[in-house]
Amino acid sequence: LISSAIDLSAGNKWVYGTGATIDATGIVSGAEKIAMKAVGALSATTTTLTANGNAQSYSITVTSTAGFAVGDWVLLGSNDTYNWYNSVSYLVDAGEFLRIRAISGSTIYFTTPITSYTYTTANSAFITKVNFCNNITVQGITFKAPATSGGGYYGLSLRYVNGIDVTQCQFNGQDIYQVELSASIRANILNNKFYGVYYDGDRKSTRLNSSHI
Repeated sequence: LISSAIDLSAGNKWVYGTGATIDATGIVSGAEKIAMKAVGALSATTTTLTANGNAQSYSITVTSTAGFAVGDWVLLGSNDTYNWYNSVSYLVDAGEFLRIRAISGSTIYFTTPITSYTYTTANSAFITKVNFCNNITVQGITFKAPATSGGGYYGLSLRYVNGIDVTQCQFNGQDIYQVELSASIRANILNNKFYGVYYDGDRKSTRLNSSHI
């Protein structure tokens, strides 16, 4: 029985338990009653594009490259992509995640191309450095909640996480999301069991929100 969320946000965490149960019924207050969480964040390092970021391009030009380095992950977005999903409560802004391969002058090069969307200067296109929580593995854990509607219980909440492996777990009785993936990448959710999610039918067992899997 826990009274607050088990926090894995430091990253590089492996939680394993054959038959071990995390009982969240002891969390009696708070808007989000989360059994286990891992949370990264957008950094304060951001800049605007000086030309459109075109679909399938490997590079962009920006106002300033200060604070960015090779190997950094960034969120590429614009005002219109924010309209897809932008919620302070879930720490998510839509766009796409890219990794910096090289920097030359005011040009930033990525390891992979921009996908099928063009980010325009007319819509205030920008990039922001992402401080991902890295490498979270959860195996063989049972997540228990009261199994009533309106309680506000989550099982496993992952926001801005890079590298996720959730396998052979059981989720029972959460009324919001049993597994939440928000603004996360490289996730493996496999061989888990989901019972009694009360929020909006079983399609809320696993929530994928602005995530790349």
